[in-house]
Amino acid sequence: MASRVERKPMERRRLVSTDIDGLRPFKDRRREIIDTGCEGLRLRITSSGKKSWSVVYRVSGGDTGGNGTPKKGKPRRVTLGSTELPY
Repeated sequence: MASRVERKPMERRRLVSTDIDGLRPFKDRRREIIDTGCEGLRLRITSSGKKSWSVVYRVSGGDTGGNGTPKKGKPRRVTLGSTELPY
């Protein structure tokens, strides 16, 4: 039987430019921080230290399932790009 990797909860914090440079990666896995100031915005930091922005969103499923509330769709992610400046 294969062992399961323990999933730790993602960090939640207000991401401001002065803090982002000081954020360090985890040695054994990717770090993902949810911005509490902007719904869906996340900062990913790879174990090598590369930082990138992404947005996670859901599109409603359309079918109400009989209770009048639309079903939540599958989460989708769009990567916006790196935090590094191009110059």
